[in-house]
Amino acid sequence: MTKSFINIKTACFLFAFAAVGAGFAFKTHLLERSLAETRRSYDNLTLSECAESLELLRESLSELLEKSSGDLSPALSDVRLAAELAKNSAGYIGLGSTGGEELFSFLTCVSLLSENALKLGIRNEAPTDPESIFSTDIPPSISHFQILYTYASDMINDALPHLVEDQKEFEKRLSAIFSDTLLETILYESGYGTNAPSSGFSTIGGDMIKEKDAKALARKYLGKNAHIDAHLTEGFFPCYNVSGRNISAVISAKSGILLQFLFDKQEDEISFDSESARGLSDKFMSETGFSPPDMECDYLGISSGLHIFRYSPITKNKILCLSESIKVGVSGGSGRICLYDATDYYKYRVKSQSIPQNILSYDDITAKYPSSSPVLCKVERTEGIESLCYRIEADGKELFISAVSGMRVDI
Repeated sequence: MTKSFINIKTACFLFAFAAVGAGFAFKTHLLERSLAETRRSYDNLTLSECAESLELLRESLSELLEKSSGDLSPALSDVRLAAELAKNSAGYIGLGSTGGEELFSFLTCVSLLSENALKLGIRNEAPTDPESIFSTDIPPSISHFQILYTYASDMINDALPHLVEDQKEFEKRLSAIFSDTLLETILYESGYGTNAPSSGFSTIGGDMIKEKDAKALARKYLGKNAHIDAHLTEGFFPCYNVSGRNISAVISAKSGILLQFLFDKQEDEISFDSESARGLSDKFMSETGFSPPDMECDYLGISSGLHIFRYSPITKNKILCLSESIKVGVSGGSGRICLYDATDYYKYRVKSQSIPQNILSYDDITAKYPSSSPVLCKVERTEGIESLCYRIEADGKELFISAVSGMRVDI
């Protein structure tokens, strides 16, 4: 091969590369111009046009599910674009209440899950390996998009007819549609769980209490003659932090609800066994306003001389709320209640307690894990996000299986 031929070949390659680069740059320019024109059009956006963008999202999800195989990239791109358009249009018309925030969470979920699927593809079912642990390197499931389509259909059929005439009713219905834990589960499993908004402690409202009231409540548990100080911590959830010698407590500034207390007293001798301590713990929970028979109580062992018990609420639909548990510590020496922590109970009891549709059933789990006695649970898999899982017993171990993907997950 002559040197001149090599030079000619190299020049042709560079020209072709430059042409491709120029073409890509031109497409990028057209996209940026299109987005700019779209943003300008939002200035004159109407409610009916916002409704059209939400309907477009449902249609694009429907088309994706109809294809379900082959090259799904074009359909996924349409879904992601529709979600982004719907999110922008909803933002421009000023949706900002609880229902509006949950709509944004849903649209974010659709967009991010589509982006993940564009990178990794879509799987039709969960891996058969029971030891698999979910990670963002595993493609999203088609069942994720089926659930999102159900959400979109409910929104179009139940909420959207009220958008133009009664925006408050529209947002109220949005809140009812998107308030369950299933959406947060999908957000987490899309690999972007931290994008989900957290509305923890929203059940605690009422008037602000005074410092003397916080101290009086703390002394009820720490001792009526306890010498304590209290200071108010501001933030999205204001609390009084109460402290004294070897004692501390946290009390909500609104309504004065005791969230936690600790009486730090080391005792070497153990006079109360776990069974006796359980009776004292149940008695304390009843006196504090809870119903131990309606909760699952787990003995977590003894630590620093305290018998530790965890009380997890059980809903009427038999969902075990492990992420909403209360911990109680009973002194093995004196039988005194030295630890109480209800922070998670008040943080998470804000979601629907109904069992969502389109999740794996009890029979689905037992078919894969025979004799595993599945229990549907709400658990915290990342800070601020609850997910639906089945707790099972397999090979003498306690495992958790996602109620959406059917995959084993770490808790």
